[in-house]
Amino acid sequence: MSEVIPEGWSIESLGSLAGKITSGATPKVDNPRYYGGTVPFLKIDDITSLRGRYVHTAKQFITDQA
Repeated sequence: MSEVIPEGWSIESLGSLAGKITSGATPKVDNPRYYGGTVPFLKIDDITSLRGRYVHTAKQFITDQA
């Protein structure tokens, strides 16, 4: 499969971008200001359910405020 990479971007391993990946606090789901934004919000399920090597999108998106 041929990957389409925006000009000026490169493919990097997640380990080269983050020193440590841990669980964090999930924004409160009962606060509508936090969900429906444009920031991809990756959860463990987004990674464990991958059908390939790369994460292309997230199932949920949050706002900058979250």
